[in-house]
Amino acid sequence: MMRLQLLTDDERDQLLRIPTDETTLYRLYTLPPDEIDYVRRALEPHTIMDRALHLSLLKWPGTGFQLGQRIPPELAHFLAKQLKISIKSYRISGRVNQAHTRAARDAAGFFGMRTTTSDDYEAIVALAAGEAAHTDSGWKIAEAMLKGLRSAKLVIPAWTTLDRAGLAGAAHAKAQAIQTVVSAVTAEQRG
Repeated sequence: MMRLQLLTDDERDQLLRIPTDETTLYRLYTLPPDEIDYVRRALEPHTIMDRALHLSLLKWPGTGFQLGQRIPPELAHFLAKQLKISIKSYRISGRVNQAHTRAARDAAGFFGMRTTTSDDYEAIVALAAGEAAHTDSGWKIAEAMLKGLRSAKLVIPAWTTLDRAGLAGAAHAKAQAIQTVVSAVTAEQRG
């Protein structure tokens, strides 16, 4: 049985894609001096790049740098050039999950953000339901959740969380619409 999804894989990738064109890299990922200072506090070149990726991916798409995430070489080279480090010194393998999680939390704190927790799930569902009350477009529902999370300064959670919340919000909005219609039917109309 096929599982219901808010967006197709292609739509999800399009919504959260890391840009690779030079103009957008400059617009989204140029590190101002305070960010370069923060990143350079790390001692090893690979840790410097980890910090730069965390900060950059919190800016856009808002997810931070996730373990196992494929980073476009264009972004890695763009950041390495700004930081004056060799991209060859960067390696993802061997990183410890706990250190990665701490680095992600620290980077989020740098921007006054916090990671999304299970306590935020109902609020994400409410964002989805609010948009789903006006549309059945998975794209618009997903955009509304992302916009709400960004404005609340929350790190965008894993897509599986957003997908579940989006579908739950759409179901909630549909149930509310049905309840509204049913409650408007008079006893005479029910027959």
